[in-house]
Amino acid sequence: MNETKPARSEQEALESSRKQALENAFEPHFKCRELADRWGMSVTTVTSLFADEPGVIKIGGRSSRKRTKVTLFVPLSVAQRVYATLRAA
Repeated sequence: MNETKPARSEQEALESSRKQALENAFEPHFKCRELADRWGMSVTTVTSLFADEPGVIKIGGRSSRKRTKVTLFVPLSVAQRVYATLRAA
C-alpha cells in the first residue's frame, strides 16, 4: 500500500483553486449576453472570450441534438480580469 502524495506545489495549486472557487461563489455572475450588451460586442465574441477561461461556470452539455447548448456564467472578478486584458491590448 504505497500511496503517493501529490507534490507540494500541486497541493498548493489545488488549495488555491478551491479558495478561488469559494470566493467566486458569492460574487455576481453574468451571462455572455449581459456582458456583450455592456461591452458593445457580439454574444459570439464574448462567448469565445470566456469559453476556456478559468473560473467560468458552464451549465448544460450533452444533448442528442446536433448542437449542444451550454450557458456560461462569468463571475465579476473573471469579467474584470478579461476586460483589463482587452483594454491593455
